[in-house]
Amino acid sequence: MCRVCAIFSIFINEHSCRPGSGIIHQVVLENYAFPGGLFVGTDSHSPNAGGVGCLAIGVGGAGAAYMIAWPDYMVLTSLLVQLDLS
Repeated sequence: MCRVCAIFSIFINEHSCRPGSGIIHQVVLENYAFPGGLFVGTDSHSPNAGGVGCLAIGVGGAGAAYMIAWPDYMVLTSLLVQLDLS
């Protein structure tokens, strides 16, 4: 358990948005989301990062804890298909 607590502490200190950082919707778009990236958040606004072409997923607390403790998390996705409408 101490190992997990240490990992959480390091992760939170390096990646968290502190109070006063700004509105989380904008903070995510400016600092964490990018086209082709993977963004995993723990609130209902997480999919907002999909607006810049990032795969954005909202998870519950247990899912987030798992991803922090074991960063080799894998996401299975289907083959991407592009459809151009003209």
